[in-house]
Amino acid sequence: MINKIVAVQGNNPSKLNPITDTSVFLAHEIQNKNYKVFYYDPKDLSVINSKVIASGFFIKFDYENKKYPKPLKKHPKFLNKNTLNP
Repeated sequence: MINKIVAVQGNNPSKLNPITDTSVFLAHEIQNKNYKVFYYDPKDLSVINSKVIASGFFIKFDYENKKYPKPLKKHPKFLNKNTLNP
């Protein structure tokens, strides 16, 4: 089975307004297509040994209930189509 993951770069999710922020809407739509959302802050993006790495977390958005997003688990991930695995 292939894992479908989309990496989203943005500020801390607690600062997002779930009613007006289009990032929340778009992330929710991505989830509806059975993708996992990996969320990271721009300051946590690095290049190490020619690999792009972001320290972030998988997150669940609940757009219908207009609730703030909930981080699922935090860890670094390689942002490379061949190495990004949950």
